[in-house]
Amino acid sequence: MTEQEPSTTNHDSVRITFLLLSGKRHSLTFQPSNTIGEVKQYLFDNWPSEWTEGQPTSPASLKIVHLGRFLENSSTIASTKINTQQENIVHLTIKIPSQTDSNDTNKHSDNAPKCRVCLIL
Repeated sequence: MTEQEPSTTNHDSVRITFLLLSGKRHSLTFQPSNTIGEVKQYLFDNWPSEWTEGQPTSPASLKIVHLGRFLENSSTIASTKINTQQENIVHLTIKIPSQTDSNDTNKHSDNAPKCRVCLIL
């Protein structure tokens, strides 16, 4: 799993262009046997310097979307229908942790407001 220039890409590798919501792109080359989890780890460890906004907090905060579906960490590139014969564009989203996630336990406490009008039959 290494970054290569397009002219040095061999036939056993897959060229993937990652597209952020901001429109910024970055292309990398991987082996078809690499898992999506390995791709996310590589992206996290080698975050492109031109992607200054929204750096992920962990590889788990990265989501890769191809052909309208989120790719599972355990799937290999070859099993995801990514074309190994040409360059591919996938969307990369970053889940930014929100402050409300840490307060989720308070939402379900006994002190939470309750509806006094609803009647459940």
